[in-house]
Amino acid sequence: MAAQNGTNKVKGVDLCDSARNIAAILLARHGSTVPVDVIGIIKNYAELEIVPIPFQFDGIVLDIGCGARPRIIINSRIPGARMRFTAAHELGHVIIPWHRGVFLDDESLDTSQRIANVDAYIEMERQANAFASELLMPKAWLAQLINEMEASDVHLSLIDQAQVSPQAAAINLIKALPPGHVYAVTDDSDMVLNAGRSDGTLAVAPEWQVQLPSNSYEYAERYRSFKRAGSTYHWWCLPASVGEEGSSASLVDWRTILDEIVGDLVSDQDAAKKFKLKVNGVVGFVNSQCRRNTVSSQGAIRAAVIQRFNDRAEYASFAKHSKFSDFVASRVHSLAVD
Repeated sequence: MAAQNGTNKVKGVDLCDSARNIAAILLARHGSTVPVDVIGIIKNYAELEIVPIPFQFDGIVLDIGCGARPRIIINSRIPGARMRFTAAHELGHVIIPWHRGVFLDDESLDTSQRIANVDAYIEMERQANAFASELLMPKAWLAQLINEMEASDVHLSLIDQAQVSPQAAAINLIKALPPGHVYAVTDDSDMVLNAGRSDGTLAVAPEWQVQLPSNSYEYAERYRSFKRAGSTYHWWCLPASVGEEGSSASLVDWRTILDEIVGDLVSDQDAAKKFKLKVNGVVGFVNSQCRRNTVSSQGAIRAAVIQRFNDRAEYASFAKHSKFSDFVASRVHSLAVD
């Protein structure tokens, strides 16, 4: 745990990225390979105590920036993989040069100053997590695994080789994967405990604290799951492209198809008109996102549109309609022609 006095953000600079870069430099300096000897590295920079702590926290770092050698204290009651991440996290507070001081509940501060202090603390915790993730799961090593394996196999490799918890591995992995990946963690009753999607993925991640539908992402190219530590980890790889280039549902006008679909689903004329406006809004949003990311092929845009409509409750019936695929193909074709 640590917090910072003063600003914790630099204009135009992502300090989490800076924290990862510092971790990478540290790894290079010590010539460490996976699994990283985090305890050995810590002993170069701080005193380390691993003791039972009768409180609800995993670790703490003391004496940062006060002239004395910093002290890292880790709770010996937590699991080994969690202990490694905690140790790397606390080392981050020691190594990252702008992490100084703990002033989270100072009675001398007014309300706005306290809020700023809490915001600084949260931001610094994010930075220490970024440092720990890079230290234990180096970016270059992770990129190589992603090039060689399916996401679920990479996840298992992170757990077993980097010796991190399944949750820490999943969070780090989903940030590194290309668009089109979704994961979820469920308990024995299929309740979603955690979920996420890779950057650029337009499909909605599973909702937390509800049961995972058995038909989630039926259009996925690949799905795999495995169990660890009493939880099930689900991974979906969604298609990057759908259909042949230039297909346009036999050139049937998309408006005709949309009228037919909505006519089957909505009886009230005003409600039907509003629904069609919303559908076109979704398509417009997807198209703008694709163009922003320099995605121009019709197949890729079709895949993105399908992702956006599927697994959203308000469009469930629309996406399951027999003419939905025809609508998507014709609508995307019209965007390419316009």
